[in-house]
Amino acid sequence: MGDPAPPNPIEPTRTAPAYLTIMNLVLTFLSTSQCQALVAQIFSFTAFILMWVGMVRCNMIEFAGAEIGDTSGSQIKMQFGVWYYLGYFLTTPVGGTGNPVYVFEACRGYSDAIELDDYWKSARAFSALTFIFAFVVVISNTVTACTNRSNSPMDYNLTNRWEPPAYLLTCLFSGLTFLFFKSDACVNNPLVAAIRDSAISSAPVFDFPDTCSLGQGGKIMISSTVFWFVSALASAKAYKAEQAEKANVDTAGLDEPL
Repeated sequence: MGDPAPPNPIEPTRTAPAYLTIMNLVLTFLSTSQCQALVAQIFSFTAFILMWVGMVRCNMIEFAGAEIGDTSGSQIKMQFGVWYYLGYFLTTPVGGTGNPVYVFEACRGYSDAIELDDYWKSARAFSALTFIFAFVVVISNTVTACTNRSNSPMDYNLTNRWEPPAYLLTCLFSGLTFLFFKSDACVNNPLVAAIRDSAISSAPVFDFPDTCSLGQGGKIMISSTVFWFVSALASAKAYKAEQAEKANVDTAGLDEPL
């Protein structure tokens, strides 16, 4: 009899590297409706904070002007928002010597002497609608996400059908706030004209542009508008994913043997 065949060596069990396992877990979580709903919430909260900061600031638009005859290249900026503007006053240096100078202080509301044109009034109306919609949507979304209407572990209720349209409406109202750039505040600002055409002979005279430019507050409002739009897309995707997960659970329950 010949020699018996040597036994086949047992191959060792191969395990995936730890980083691949962690990556798979992360990717699996990112594909769930819970993660997508969380992302939509983060975007909406970010949009709300940016909207609040952009609205309360008084520098949505600005006029940068240089003093006539000044060769130093220094400028002053007159800044305006939908509801507030950067207040200023003319003062004389300490000691009473020298020419008066303009001093800019904190934001202040517009006086009744400022006449608002239709574009300005529309910008204020859409600004108010943006705040109201944003506040109601964010609070309602938070409350409904924390309320589980069912004992089923898969019935998360983290998303709602009305969220994407509500975010889109908020985005639209936020965008329409930029009608402010068509108003007299940007094209024919009486406060800018008051400094440019000052009747005080000793006051410095500044050369301001005829139209405004985008200020820091306006840039923040643009960011907020973009975040509202992204929130709408993210919430729509999260809602679709959550409904698909619930449908899969229902289908799996029907396939179980009685």
